[in-house]
Amino acid sequence: MSKSFRRNGFFRIFAFIAALLFVMTEVTAEPPGAKTSTDQSPCAIVPGIVAQVGKIRGLTAKGPVPCYVKNKEEVATSLKALVKEKIPENRLEYEGTVYKAIGLIPADFDYAKGLIELYVSQLGGYYDPAHRYFVMAGWIPAAFQVPVAAHELTHALQDQYFDLNTFTSPTIDNGDTLLARSALIEGDATAAMMDFVRKGSGQKSLADEKDVSAILLQNLAGGGFSPTVSKFPQSLQLTLYFPYTSGLRFAHELLRRGKYKAIDAAFKNPPVSTTQILHPEKYFDTNYKVKEIDDNTLARGCKILHRDTIGEFIISALLSQDNSDKLLVSQAAAGWAGDRVLLTECAHGTRIVRWRTVWESDLDRTQFLNLFKPNGALLEPHDGSDYVSEFTWTTLNPPGPRTAGPLLD
Repeated sequence: MSKSFRRNGFFRIFAFIAALLFVMTEVTAEPPGAKTSTDQSPCAIVPGIVAQVGKIRGLTAKGPVPCYVKNKEEVATSLKALVKEKIPENRLEYEGTVYKAIGLIPADFDYAKGLIELYVSQLGGYYDPAHRYFVMAGWIPAAFQVPVAAHELTHALQDQYFDLNTFTSPTIDNGDTLLARSALIEGDATAAMMDFVRKGSGQKSLADEKDVSAILLQNLAGGGFSPTVSKFPQSLQLTLYFPYTSGLRFAHELLRRGKYKAIDAAFKNPPVSTTQILHPEKYFDTNYKVKEIDDNTLARGCKILHRDTIGEFIISALLSQDNSDKLLVSQAAAGWAGDRVLLTECAHGTRIVRWRTVWESDLDRTQFLNLFKPNGALLEPHDGSDYVSEFTWTTLNPPGPRTAGPLLD
């Protein structure tokens, strides 16, 4: 499946790279070693596809989209350069520490290296809004070049109308929000790609379909993702799928309500959480709000090194690692009302991960606690208000391994 480089600034690198592949910023105006468009190049298809996708989306291109061809090594080099240049110092270390503490990824997983390997292995092309060009992956089969181009060139149109750099701003320090926005972006592009293909074969548009579940199953079964994805942690696999699968379901709900104009409206009033992607009725509920948690109160006087919001979807991915009952997992995560996780530095340099979750009811909180199996965590006492659960993990001074222990702040 095609990806598109996104630059959510790695202020939640997990969500950022999950969405990463539509934006690659600050590389070069022209990719190193890239071939410009010629009649023999895969790029020759671009002008016609831009025009056709523009008609489907109702967004006439405001200008041409340059196209270049790169090989896999060049793409990997560019991605590594992006990581080196754009990620703040220690960001990958901090995020990896948090995810390993809560059990989202294995303790021995090389987080930075693994993320890059995962997304390069799945790449089929990308669009760069910083320089507004499309890169065709030179190694993909010719049969896939057209749908890949339709998907990525939808990103070009999104960028021309909705400014994807601003839409995925690195000032957003909420990974759940970024992942929700990623789902809107990729859901829209996937829907447009499918309508492009369906139109060519005389099929009805997605907006006229009652449900897209069968379409999703067909695409996943048909090899939408490379088999190499199976060697990565399940949580990363699920996060890789989410913007395309759940994003398409969300986009389909918008299409049923108001065609592509409804998707345009969603870019102007985007979802704030993955809960709204998973439960579109909450997107349309004007009273829906995520409960906020004050970072300074949660930090308890310690220095904040890293902050994030995990969200319903990632919680479901976390719980699914130890529970095969998908219905039970989804029910346990569905009562999510808000959360905040911090990596803090306290007395004597001791680092503590603090994760506070808020639930819609005591039953929702209990369902979560029944399934969550934290390793070495201390469950903090609470007064029962707001249906809160709070966990802490104490780590040794870096670079020592994580161990369970008493709080030292």
